[in-house]
Amino acid sequence: MASSQASVASQAKSKIDASALLSDFEMLSSEAFAGRKYGTEGNLKAQQFIANELANGDISAFKGEFLHAFEYKRGLTTYAGTNVIGFKAGETDKVIVLTAHFDHLGKRGSKIYYGADDNASGTAALLHIAKALQTMQTRHSYIYLFTDAEEENLVGANAFAQDFEGDLANIILNVNMDMLAGAQYTKRLYYLPYKLDDLGVDDWQSALGYYAKTHDISIRKGPRAYHSFKGQKKKTNWRKASDHGVFYRYKIPFLYFGVGVHQNYHTPEDTFENTNHNFYIGTVHTIFDQLYNLDQQIQ
Repeated sequence: MASSQASVASQAKSKIDASALLSDFEMLSSEAFAGRKYGTEGNLKAQQFIANELANGDISAFKGEFLHAFEYKRGLTTYAGTNVIGFKAGETDKVIVLTAHFDHLGKRGSKIYYGADDNASGTAALLHIAKALQTMQTRHSYIYLFTDAEEENLVGANAFAQDFEGDLANIILNVNMDMLAGAQYTKRLYYLPYKLDDLGVDDWQSALGYYAKTHDISIRKGPRAYHSFKGQKKKTNWRKASDHGVFYRYKIPFLYFGVGVHQNYHTPEDTFENTNHNFYIGTVHTIFDQLYNLDQQIQ
């Protein structure tokens, strides 16, 4: 087991270029994208950036289209959003769905909520994981789902599930990435599993710990239910707190990765400069290792 783990770990470092990863992370969280709020010019720029990067990586569009528009209502108002979706065929028609939301809060008055950690970090990670997997033979097929309007109560992920309900039966696992870089002081990545033991993978948590140690990050099962936000103690149901919550509702196994809430969460201070870059690189490499480990073991 240890030798196979080491083999995968070395692939992560060679397949995912750290400087290119950081460059895309910085770009997505830059002023040019203005916080990527759904329905704004910055959000449209993010859609095109993601779609172009997928195409440049020779990644196929899902059902012939990268951009999948949807509408949703809040009160009497109808809003529009767009998911960006890529696809990779594997040896079987069983599907692993990788998710990361690219939207954030946009502008509020004169302030930009850049959304670096939340969730330019997960978006850039998914882009580079998708590109890396494209160069490898995988046992399972992959859907790369970049969701819009996650900040509006998981609207984009819900739209995907509703629009492609017939495809849900083939989905065996969701891996969701939301807030992977933390703040400058962040030192720990959290993971939250649901029904992974049903997939018949031996010692997957031990493997995850091995990969984290290889890439010099701390990892723990969590996150904690209670946290402080803006001076108030709040409780979060993490099974429903991000896009994996939609897969949870359909009883599809998921594995969520994130750092939890920190001082820059949902503030204008969530910038590229205020994230932990070395930790982020180790986190993305760790997730890729574990993902490929699961791909090869799930029957």
